[in-house]
Amino acid sequence: MLRELNVEFADVVRAARQSLRWVQNGKRGLGTAVAISPQGWLLTNAHVVSGSTKVQIGSEGEEAIEASVVTQDEKEDLALLRTDGHATLVPLPLGDSRSLRAGDWVIALGHPWGGRTAVTCGSLIGLENGFPEGGRKEHEYLVAAIRMRPGYSGGPLIDAGGNLVGLNVMITGPDVGVAIPSHVVRDFLRRVMGNSKDLA
Repeated sequence: MLRELNVEFADVVRAARQSLRWVQNGKRGLGTAVAISPQGWLLTNAHVVSGSTKVQIGSEGEEAIEASVVTQDEKEDLALLRTDGHATLVPLPLGDSRSLRAGDWVIALGHPWGGRTAVTCGSLIGLENGFPEGGRKEHEYLVAAIRMRPGYSGGPLIDAGGNLVGLNVMITGPDVGVAIPSHVVRDFLRRVMGNSKDLA
């Protein structure tokens, strides 16, 4: 049984990794973006692009290319990127964060310090109203018992089926990660893209 679970887990991670790109915002830092459409659209955190209009994106074994920052919402900490169409992107399906329950297994992926794709997993603690540490109260946040490192920001939090249920945003404590729920992401995309057929 453990061997079968291990194979299934590895398959889910392998599929999700195809949707990831590292993001370099000049010399100001590194983060992660996740493809949401094969037409060149990617999603990341606003704090990853930090007011820039152009960033570099790439993945293991590929040369870096330029992506435009189409829009960014600092309040919700979400940003939409687009390539010039010469990149092959595999979109990650958008899941339903409202269907998650405390104790559900979740997996976070990212490019810590701009390195190779890293994976961490753990159980969902819950859906919090406002930021767990206080202060930011814009919307709900997913809180999970996972260990993330700098560079996971903008990367996907996926469920056991490989669906995007959150966008990694911050570490709070040594073993607690925070993500923007996919229902907040979906509202952001509807607002900035409308009913675009480009969405996966």
